[in-house]
Amino acid sequence: MNSLKLKLSVVLIAVFAIVGGVHAQTDFDGRSSLDRLGAALGAEHYLDAYSEVFMLYDSAPAALIEALAAEPEAEADQHVHVFLSLFSGQPEQALTRADALPTSAFSLAVAAAANSIVGNAEDAADAFSLALERSSDGAQLYGLMAAAAFVKGNPDEILENSSHAVEMNPNLAAAYRLRGIGNLYSGDLEAALLDAERALELDPTTYYFHYLRASIYFGFGDPETAINDINAALALNPRSFIGNAMRAGANAALDHMEQAAQDFASAIDARTNEVIDADPLVSDASAQFTMTFGRTLHLPFEASDTQTLTINVNSINLDEVDPVVLLVSPEGVPLVFNDDASDDTLDAEIADYVLPEGGMYTLVVSHANAGSEGDVEVLLSLR
Repeated sequence: MNSLKLKLSVVLIAVFAIVGGVHAQTDFDGRSSLDRLGAALGAEHYLDAYSEVFMLYDSAPAALIEALAAEPEAEADQHVHVFLSLFSGQPEQALTRADALPTSAFSLAVAAAANSIVGNAEDAADAFSLALERSSDGAQLYGLMAAAAFVKGNPDEILENSSHAVEMNPNLAAAYRLRGIGNLYSGDLEAALLDAERALELDPTTYYFHYLRASIYFGFGDPETAINDINAALALNPRSFIGNAMRAGANAALDHMEQAAQDFASAIDARTNEVIDADPLVSDASAQFTMTFGRTLHLPFEASDTQTLTINVNSINLDEVDPVVLLVSPEGVPLVFNDDASDDTLDAEIADYVLPEGGMYTLVVSHANAGSEGDVEVLLSLR
């Protein structure tokens, strides 16, 4: 793996019309998730709260965007907003808002996690020590710090904090998942597998626990076994960006390219909150677009039979946006996709693809998990 981000370039069986503006409806209830998030924070169950943020980001972008845009008044709503900011790429805002709250186990826990994410190690340690004095559940606090370490990409800190959480509460399934992630990124696949299986033993109904085990099987070079866990997760939550993206990668590795493209289309659909229908692209003329979380671009272009297509989608500022691209046929059938052009870049590329027919194709451009805010350049070449 080229970095410690969850690089899920790997990805519903239900077919939908991606070009005509018809998008599958989610069964995931974002409002209920926000209510559960608030209840978890009230009980100092920080790992349950972290799970709800994960599921909102994965399955309900509209609910997440609406919640982040709201201006909370009640203290409980402020807690939800602060926690959403913490794990939605806005740790500085979370820290500012936490500092404005009355001092409590919650405000100190958020300050510790936010300071850790932004690199203020001494302030993080001080806030964490005070949070431990006030908290009724130290295992949850260590789990929260493991989650913060995952956000900033530090496998040693993930392992240290999640191990403390497991020692304090051997039945905390989410802590095993985080320790499994730490072991996975440290290269200890056997230890990671034990952690994933323990998490699933404790809680087989949390769908994304299956993704950890699937990722480990990818590490073992076994996409066929990985896809079993991905299918189990998607049975629990079909509206999952990560699951559909992972199944696309698994099917591509197994050379099931038609299914892989459909899975990737479903991944993009799960992440989409807003569709921008752009003017037709012109060969050899670049076009620039602004991306934001949940935005998907539909970019039409006219092509002749047997022409060869190359498409590059690049973040204008290095690694600001993690673009993905999908090619859709004139009949609305997903054909081919790409997340990263290579292990060294987040930019996306479809190179030297021979078009099967003439007509009006559509490039669907969206973003993966490593960056969504910024400008992208799209360059189409037809030969």
